[in-house]
Order: sequence, then structure tokens, then C-alpha cells
Amino acid sequence: MTLPANIATLERQHQALEREIDAEQQHPSCDDSKNAELKRGKLLVKDQIERPQQDLSALASRVKLLAMKKRRWLFE
Repeated sequence: MTLPANIATLERQHQALEREIDAEQQHPSCDDSKNAELKRGKLLVKDQIERPQQDLSALASRVKLLAMKKRRWLFE
């Protein structure tokens, strides 16, 4: 599965968990432990969505730094 497809799948899971949390909170007999479990799951999915973006950002920073070093080396 490609990265964009994987992220899209994770975003759908995140939205589904959000809807499930909202539905659970609307019940008069809201189950706090189930609600807490859903929220933990939502946070885990959010972390899985953000991790590749953070990795790409760190990689871009490293590439930029290497390019700057290479330019500096060429002009010395």
C-alpha cells in the first residue's frame, strides 16, 4: 500500500473513531472505560498519521543541510 493510501485509510479510521466516541458520549449510560479505550485508539491512529509526515520533514531538513554543505564545499 502506498503512503498516501495508507494515510487516507488511517484518516478514515480516525474519523470513524471520532464518530463512535461522539455516539458513546450521547448515551445516557455512557461507559467511561469504553470511551477511554476509544480515545486511546484515536490517539494511536493520530500518531500513525503524523509519524510519516514528521519523518519526511526530518528527511527534508537533512537533505537541505547536505545541499548547503555541498555548495559550501564547492565554493571553497
